[in-house]
Amino acid sequence: MMRLKTLSIGFSVLALISFMTVSPASAVSVLNGEIFLNPSGSTLNNCGGGTVCPGAYASVTVTLVDPTHVTVLFHALTQGSFSYLFGGAGPSGNIAGLVLTNTNVTGSLLTWTNVIGTNTLSFGGNAGSVDGVGSYNFGINASDNGSSHLVQDIGFTLTLNSGTWGCLTFTQGCGTSVINNTANSSTTWVNSKTGQTNFSSPSWAEAHLSVCTGSGATLSCGTITAWSGGAAISSQVPEPGTVTLLGTGLLLVGALSRRLNRFRK
Repeated sequence: MMRLKTLSIGFSVLALISFMTVSPASAVSVLNGEIFLNPSGSTLNNCGGGTVCPGAYASVTVTLVDPTHVTVLFHALTQGSFSYLFGGAGPSGNIAGLVLTNTNVTGSLLTWTNVIGTNTLSFGGNAGSVDGVGSYNFGINASDNGSSHLVQDIGFTLTLNSGTWGCLTFTQGCGTSVINNTANSSTTWVNSKTGQTNFSSPSWAEAHLSVCTGSGATLSCGTITAWSGGAAISSQVPEPGTVTLLGTGLLLVGALSRRLNRFRK
């Protein structure tokens, strides 16, 4: 009987070790970010009365589906009486961009919702230097510029053509991450959520936005348009399977503890 107990405890220990050595990089994870950073001189820093247009302006969700696929969703937000929508700008019609650690990707399943006009979006490759907001090596282009052609949601899938992604953010130190979340670091941002100037932050995402008031048929989008930057605001969220794995590990710990207590008796 003593030998069986010892073997049982041994198996529990081995199972616990196996659980603890599962690589977190194998889990689907989600990075939530916001577009809320304004450079000095941006028109978004004056929404009447010299006040900053209240942010955040948009959310960015990056989901690591597996080591070679991610999905990205840009979603424009409403804050009080202000609604923000994505609109193209510049000669290439840049509407949104990211800083990817590995740019050898193929974009697919590009979807969007038109709120005003008939904008058509496309993968623009390198977004390049964005006015006052930094440099971005992956971009989405719009077929039409200006406040008469605006969208609320931009979604797409990226496939990595060589190598694998180990995690979402560069600071995790996982090998190759999806996003370089240390890029475009500046100490002179204006924080649209707090109004704080000389705000320190990186910016791994950007979007060109129009400021609108009203809603539905009365939605009015004026002359306030500008690029804004973004940064991570929350930690990664594990996939449900990882949560299940964690629960299994805790059960193993509990079982091991009970067996050890019985063994002592």
